[in-house]
Amino acid sequence: MTLPVIATARLRLRPLTMADAPALVAALADWQVVRWLSAVPFPYGPQDAIRFIAQFAMDPSHAHWAIEDGAGFAGVISVKPDLGYWLAADRHGRGYMTEAARAVLEWFFQRHDAPVISGHYPENAASRAVLMKLGFADTHLETVIQRATGAAMPIQRMALSAADWPRYRTALRSARLTLRVPTPADVDAMIAYADDYEVAKWTATWPWPAERAFVESRAVPHAPEDGFMGLVCLNGQVIGQMGIWRGILGYMFHRDHWGQGYATEIGRALVDHIFATQDWADIRAAVWVGNPASVRVLDKLGFLPNGPDHGPCRAQGRSLDGEKFILPRERWDALRKAPR
Repeated sequence: MTLPVIATARLRLRPLTMADAPALVAALADWQVVRWLSAVPFPYGPQDAIRFIAQFAMDPSHAHWAIEDGAGFAGVISVKPDLGYWLAADRHGRGYMTEAARAVLEWFFQRHDAPVISGHYPENAASRAVLMKLGFADTHLETVIQRATGAAMPIQRMALSAADWPRYRTALRSARLTLRVPTPADVDAMIAYADDYEVAKWTATWPWPAERAFVESRAVPHAPEDGFMGLVCLNGQVIGQMGIWRGILGYMFHRDHWGQGYATEIGRALVDHIFATQDWADIRAAVWVGNPASVRVLDKLGFLPNGPDHGPCRAQGRSLDGEKFILPRERWDALRKAPR
Protein backbone atom coordinates (compact mmCIF):
# COMPACT_ATOMS: atom_id res chain seq x y z
CA MET A 1 0.00 0.00 0.00
CA THR A 2 1.38 3.39 -1.01
CA LEU A 3 0.26 6.10 1.35
CA PRO A 4 -0.87 9.40 -0.12
CA VAL A 5 0.32 12.81 0.95
CA ILE A 6 -2.68 14.50 2.63
CA ALA A 7 -2.96 18.28 2.85
CA THR A 8 -5.20 20.02 5.38
CA ALA A 9 -5.70 23.72 6.03
CA ARG A 10 -2.49 24.05 8.05
CA LEU A 11 -0.76 20.69 7.83
CA ARG A 12 0.86 18.25 5.46
CA LEU A 13 0.69 14.53 6.24
CA ARG A 14 3.27 12.45 4.37
CA PRO A 15 4.71 8.94 4.72
CA LEU A 16 7.51 8.59 7.24
CA THR A 17 11.01 7.95 5.92
CA MET A 18 14.39 7.18 7.49
CA ALA A 19 15.23 10.86 7.12
CA ASP A 20 12.72 11.52 9.92
CA ALA A 21 14.70 9.57 12.52
CA PRO A 22 16.53 12.62 13.99
CA ALA A 23 13.25 14.52 14.31
CA LEU A 24 11.62 11.58 16.11
CA VAL A 25 14.54 11.38 18.53
CA ALA A 26 14.42 15.11 19.26
CA ALA A 27 10.67 15.17 19.91
CA LEU A 28 10.56 11.95 21.95
CA ALA A 29 13.42 13.07 24.18
CA ASP A 30 10.73 15.02 26.04
CA TRP A 31 9.10 13.06 28.88
CA GLN A 32 6.03 15.31 28.65
CA VAL A 33 5.37 13.71 25.26
CA VAL A 34 6.37 10.12 26.04
CA ARG A 35 4.49 9.96 29.35
CA TRP A 36 1.19 9.67 27.47
CA LEU A 37 2.37 6.90 25.11
CA SER A 38 2.25 3.18 25.86
CA ALA A 39 4.62 1.65 23.28
CA VAL A 40 7.49 4.17 23.21
CA PRO A 41 10.69 3.56 25.24
CA PHE A 42 12.36 6.29 27.28
CA PRO A 43 15.02 7.52 26.86
CA TYR A 44 14.44 7.36 23.11
CA GLY A 45 17.52 7.03 20.94
CA PRO A 46 18.48 6.89 17.24
CA GLN A 47 18.23 3.09 17.09
CA ASP A 48 14.71 3.25 18.50
CA ALA A 49 13.69 5.64 15.73
CA ILE A 50 15.34 3.56 13.00
CA ARG A 51 13.71 0.38 14.32
CA PHE A 52 10.30 2.03 14.49
CA ILE A 53 10.47 3.35 10.95
CA ALA A 54 11.79 0.07 9.55
CA GLN A 55 9.39 -2.24 11.39
CA PHE A 56 6.21 -0.20 11.41
CA ALA A 57 6.25 2.94 9.28
CA MET A 58 7.46 1.03 6.22
CA ASP A 59 5.11 -1.93 6.78
CA PRO A 60 2.31 -1.70 4.17
CA SER A 61 -0.20 -3.10 6.68
CA HIS A 62 0.30 -0.01 8.86
CA ALA A 63 -0.53 3.54 7.82
CA HIS A 64 1.84 6.02 9.47
CA TRP A 65 2.25 9.65 8.48
CA ALA A 66 4.64 12.36 9.56
CA ILE A 67 2.77 15.54 10.47
CA GLU A 68 4.34 18.75 9.16
CA ASP A 69 3.38 22.37 9.71
CA GLY A 70 5.02 25.49 8.32
CA ALA A 71 8.02 24.97 10.60
CA GLY A 72 8.62 21.34 9.64
CA PHE A 73 8.19 18.02 11.46
CA ALA A 74 5.51 18.22 14.16
CA GLY A 75 4.56 14.65 15.08
CA VAL A 76 3.21 11.28 13.93
CA ILE A 77 -0.24 9.85 13.29
CA SER A 78 -1.28 6.32 12.32
CA VAL A 79 -4.40 4.25 11.72
CA LYS A 80 -4.31 0.46 11.38
CA PRO A 81 -7.30 0.51 12.31
CA ASP A 82 -6.39 1.69 15.82
CA LEU A 83 -5.72 5.43 15.78
CA GLY A 84 -2.46 6.51 17.38
CA TYR A 85 -0.78 9.90 17.45
CA TRP A 86 1.56 12.30 19.18
CA LEU A 87 2.81 15.84 18.69
CA ALA A 88 6.03 17.51 19.70
CA ALA A 89 5.51 19.51 22.89
CA ASP A 90 5.90 22.89 21.19
CA ARG A 91 2.98 22.07 18.84
CA HIS A 92 0.48 21.34 21.61
CA GLY A 93 -2.62 23.50 22.04
CA ARG A 94 -3.02 24.53 18.39
CA GLY A 95 -5.74 22.12 17.30
CA TYR A 96 -3.29 20.29 15.03
CA MET A 97 -4.19 16.78 16.13
CA THR A 98 -7.92 17.17 15.59
CA GLU A 99 -7.18 18.57 12.12
CA ALA A 100 -4.75 15.77 11.22
CA ALA A 101 -6.89 12.99 12.67
CA ARG A 102 -10.00 14.17 10.84
CA ALA A 103 -8.12 13.88 7.53
CA VAL A 104 -6.73 10.44 8.37
CA LEU A 105 -10.13 9.13 9.45
CA GLU A 106 -11.68 10.37 6.22
CA TRP A 107 -8.98 8.49 4.30
CA PHE A 108 -9.60 5.33 6.34
CA PHE A 109 -13.39 5.29 6.13
CA GLN A 110 -13.28 5.79 2.37
CA ARG A 111 -11.56 2.39 2.24
CA HIS A 112 -12.88 0.41 5.22
CA ASP A 113 -16.13 -0.30 7.04
CA ALA A 114 -14.43 -1.47 10.23
CA PRO A 115 -14.59 0.74 13.33
CA VAL A 116 -11.52 2.66 14.40
CA ILE A 117 -10.37 2.16 17.97
CA SER A 118 -8.19 4.36 20.12
CA GLY A 119 -7.58 5.19 23.74
CA HIS A 120 -6.00 7.49 26.28
CA TYR A 121 -4.69 7.44 29.81
CA PRO A 122 -7.47 8.76 32.08
CA GLU A 123 -5.34 11.76 33.11
CA ASN A 124 -4.76 12.83 29.51
CA ALA A 125 -7.64 15.27 29.12
CA ALA A 126 -6.22 16.79 25.93
CA SER A 127 -6.19 13.46 24.10
CA ARG A 128 -9.69 12.66 25.30
CA ALA A 129 -10.90 16.01 23.98
CA VAL A 130 -9.42 15.24 20.55
CA LEU A 131 -11.13 11.85 20.38
CA MET A 132 -14.49 13.19 21.51
CA LYS A 133 -14.37 15.97 18.92
CA LEU A 134 -13.91 13.26 16.30
CA GLY A 135 -16.93 11.29 17.53
CA PHE A 136 -15.24 8.52 19.52
CA ALA A 137 -17.25 6.97 22.37
CA ASP A 138 -16.05 5.08 25.45
CA THR A 139 -16.07 1.29 25.25
CA HIS A 140 -14.12 -0.12 28.20
CA LEU A 141 -11.12 0.25 30.50
CA GLU A 142 -8.13 -2.03 30.13
CA THR A 143 -4.66 -2.27 31.61
CA VAL A 144 -1.48 -2.06 29.55
CA ILE A 145 2.20 -2.14 30.41
CA GLN A 146 3.78 1.21 29.59
CA ARG A 147 7.06 0.49 27.88
CA ALA A 148 8.77 3.64 29.14
CA THR A 149 8.23 2.78 32.82
CA GLY A 150 7.30 -0.90 32.91
CA ALA A 151 4.27 0.05 34.98
CA ALA A 152 0.75 -1.31 34.57
CA MET A 153 -1.40 1.61 33.41
CA PRO A 154 -5.16 1.92 32.85
CA ILE A 155 -6.30 3.01 29.40
CA GLN A 156 -9.77 4.22 28.47
CA ARG A 157 -10.61 2.53 25.18
CA MET A 158 -12.85 4.34 22.68
CA ALA A 159 -14.26 3.52 19.26
CA LEU A 160 -15.70 5.29 16.22
CA SER A 161 -17.88 3.42 13.73
CA ALA A 162 -18.15 4.04 10.01
CA ALA A 163 -21.88 4.71 10.54
CA ASP A 164 -21.19 7.48 13.08
CA TRP A 165 -18.38 9.16 11.13
CA PRO A 166 -20.63 11.19 8.74
CA ARG A 167 -22.03 13.15 11.71
CA TYR A 168 -18.54 14.29 12.76
CA ARG A 169 -16.57 14.50 9.53
CA THR A 170 -17.56 17.98 8.38
CA ALA A 171 -15.34 20.88 9.37
CA LEU A 172 -15.54 24.16 7.48
CA ARG A 173 -12.51 26.42 7.21
CA SER A 174 -11.91 30.03 6.36
CA ALA A 175 -8.70 32.05 6.33
CA ARG A 176 -8.48 32.23 10.12
CA LEU A 177 -11.20 29.97 11.50
CA THR A 178 -12.60 26.46 11.66
CA LEU A 179 -16.26 25.57 12.16
CA ARG A 180 -16.60 22.06 13.55
CA VAL A 181 -19.18 19.81 15.16
CA PRO A 182 -19.66 20.30 18.93
CA THR A 183 -19.22 17.45 21.40
CA PRO A 184 -19.82 17.01 25.15
CA ALA A 185 -16.16 17.88 25.71
CA ASP A 186 -16.93 21.46 24.60
CA VAL A 187 -19.52 22.30 27.24
CA ASP A 188 -17.22 24.38 29.46
CA ALA A 189 -15.91 26.35 26.47
CA MET A 190 -19.48 27.08 25.39
CA ILE A 191 -20.49 28.19 28.87
CA ALA A 192 -17.55 30.63 28.84
CA TYR A 193 -19.35 32.83 26.31
CA ALA A 194 -22.99 31.83 26.90
CA ASP A 195 -22.79 32.90 30.56
CA ASP A 196 -22.08 36.50 29.49
CA TYR A 197 -25.32 38.49 29.54
CA GLU A 198 -24.06 40.82 26.81
CA VAL A 199 -23.79 37.75 24.56
CA ALA A 200 -26.90 35.83 25.62
CA LYS A 201 -29.28 38.81 25.48
CA TRP A 202 -29.10 38.92 21.68
CA THR A 203 -30.24 35.29 21.31
CA ALA A 204 -33.81 34.01 21.36
CA THR A 205 -33.63 30.67 23.18
CA TRP A 206 -30.45 30.71 25.29
CA PRO A 207 -31.02 31.20 29.04
CA TRP A 208 -29.03 33.52 31.25
CA PRO A 209 -27.28 32.71 33.49
CA ALA A 210 -26.16 29.76 31.39
CA GLU A 211 -27.74 26.45 32.41
CA ARG A 212 -25.37 23.53 32.10
CA ALA A 213 -28.09 21.06 31.11
CA PHE A 214 -29.20 23.39 28.31
CA VAL A 215 -25.65 23.83 27.01
CA GLU A 216 -25.12 20.06 27.12
CA SER A 217 -28.20 19.65 24.94
CA ARG A 218 -26.55 21.88 22.34
CA ALA A 219 -23.13 20.19 22.52
CA VAL A 220 -24.13 17.36 20.19
CA PRO A 221 -24.04 16.90 16.41
CA HIS A 222 -27.23 17.51 14.46
CA ALA A 223 -28.64 15.40 11.66
CA PRO A 224 -27.08 16.50 8.34
CA GLU A 225 -30.51 16.99 6.76
CA ASP A 226 -31.26 19.71 9.34
CA GLY A 227 -28.25 21.81 8.31
CA PHE A 228 -24.96 22.39 10.10
CA MET A 229 -24.39 23.68 13.62
CA GLY A 230 -20.80 24.12 14.73
CA LEU A 231 -18.32 25.71 17.07
CA VAL A 232 -16.08 28.47 15.73
CA CYS A 233 -12.43 27.80 16.56
CA LEU A 234 -9.43 30.11 16.32
CA ASN A 235 -6.10 28.28 16.50
CA GLY A 236 -7.92 25.29 17.97
CA GLN A 237 -9.69 27.29 20.71
CA VAL A 238 -13.49 27.67 20.80
CA ILE A 239 -14.49 31.34 20.47
CA GLY A 240 -18.16 31.03 19.58
CA GLN A 241 -20.70 29.14 17.54
CA MET A 242 -22.61 29.46 14.30
CA GLY A 243 -25.13 27.32 12.52
CA ILE A 244 -27.94 27.13 10.02
CA TRP A 245 -30.62 24.83 11.40
CA ARG A 246 -33.64 24.10 9.24
CA GLY A 247 -32.95 27.20 7.21
CA ILE A 248 -32.39 29.64 10.11
CA LEU A 249 -28.98 31.25 10.72
CA GLY A 250 -27.84 31.86 14.29
CA TYR A 251 -24.54 32.69 15.95
CA MET A 252 -22.90 33.94 19.13
CA PHE A 253 -19.29 34.81 19.94
CA HIS A 254 -17.24 35.33 23.07
CA ARG A 255 -17.11 39.07 23.73
CA ASP A 256 -13.30 39.05 23.57
CA HIS A 257 -13.61 38.23 19.87
CA TRP A 258 -16.18 40.79 18.77
CA GLY A 259 -15.32 43.36 16.13
CA GLN A 260 -12.74 41.29 14.24
CA GLY A 261 -14.84 40.15 11.30
CA TYR A 262 -15.03 36.54 12.45
CA ALA A 263 -18.81 36.15 12.03
CA THR A 264 -18.74 37.42 8.46
CA GLU A 265 -15.69 35.33 7.57
CA ILE A 266 -16.93 31.96 8.81
CA GLY A 267 -20.50 32.88 7.86
CA ARG A 268 -19.54 32.97 4.19
CA ALA A 269 -18.10 29.46 4.45
CA LEU A 270 -21.21 28.20 6.24
CA VAL A 271 -23.70 29.75 3.82
CA ASP A 272 -21.74 28.35 0.89
CA HIS A 273 -21.74 24.90 2.48
CA ILE A 274 -25.49 24.96 3.16
CA PHE A 275 -26.47 26.01 -0.33
CA ALA A 276 -24.12 23.33 -1.72
CA THR A 277 -25.54 20.53 0.43
CA GLN A 278 -29.22 21.47 0.89
CA ASP A 279 -31.98 22.16 -1.63
CA TRP A 280 -33.38 25.11 0.35
CA ALA A 281 -34.55 28.13 -1.62
CA ASP A 282 -33.29 30.59 0.98
CA ILE A 283 -31.72 31.09 4.41
CA ARG A 284 -33.37 33.31 7.01
CA ALA A 285 -32.27 35.17 10.13
CA ALA A 286 -33.65 37.62 12.68
CA VAL A 287 -32.05 40.32 14.82
CA TRP A 288 -33.40 42.08 17.90
CA VAL A 289 -33.72 45.85 17.67
CA GLY A 290 -30.60 47.48 19.10
CA ASN A 291 -28.07 45.03 17.65
CA PRO A 292 -26.50 46.92 14.73
CA ALA A 293 -23.37 44.74 14.73
CA SER A 294 -25.42 41.70 13.83
CA VAL A 295 -27.27 43.64 11.15
CA ARG A 296 -23.90 44.54 9.60
CA VAL A 297 -22.88 40.89 9.56
CA LEU A 298 -26.06 39.90 7.73
CA ASP A 299 -25.66 42.77 5.28
CA LYS A 300 -22.08 41.67 4.47
CA LEU A 301 -23.35 38.13 3.89
CA GLY A 302 -25.93 39.42 1.42
CA PHE A 303 -29.10 39.14 3.49
CA LEU A 304 -31.98 41.49 2.71
CA PRO A 305 -34.53 42.97 5.16
CA ASN A 306 -37.69 40.89 5.21
CA GLY A 307 -40.11 42.63 7.55
CA PRO A 308 -40.57 43.17 11.29
CA ASP A 309 -40.25 40.46 13.90
CA HIS A 310 -41.49 40.07 17.47
CA GLY A 311 -40.85 37.24 19.88
CA PRO A 312 -39.62 36.02 23.26
CA CYS A 313 -36.03 36.51 24.41
CA ARG A 314 -35.29 33.92 27.09
CA ALA A 315 -32.19 35.65 28.47
CA GLN A 316 -34.01 38.98 28.90
CA GLY A 317 -37.21 37.36 30.12
CA ARG A 318 -39.46 39.42 27.85
CA SER A 319 -40.68 39.77 24.28
CA LEU A 320 -38.72 42.01 21.92
CA ASP A 321 -39.13 43.69 18.58
CA GLY A 322 -36.76 42.69 15.84
CA GLU A 323 -36.23 42.53 12.11
CA LYS A 324 -36.30 39.54 9.79
CA PHE A 325 -33.76 38.95 7.02
CA ILE A 326 -33.62 36.62 4.02
CA LEU A 327 -30.90 35.41 1.67
CA PRO A 328 -32.34 33.79 -1.49
CA ARG A 329 -30.24 31.15 -3.22
CA GLU A 330 -30.21 33.15 -6.46
CA ARG A 331 -28.80 36.18 -4.66
CA TRP A 332 -26.05 34.13 -3.03
CA ASP A 333 -25.10 32.60 -6.38
CA ALA A 334 -24.80 36.09 -7.88
CA LEU A 335 -22.77 37.41 -4.95
CA ARG A 336 -20.34 34.50 -5.15
CA LYS A 337 -19.63 35.29 -8.79
CA ALA A 338 -19.19 39.01 -8.19
CA PRO A 339 -15.68 40.34 -7.45
CA ARG A 340 -15.08 41.42 -3.82
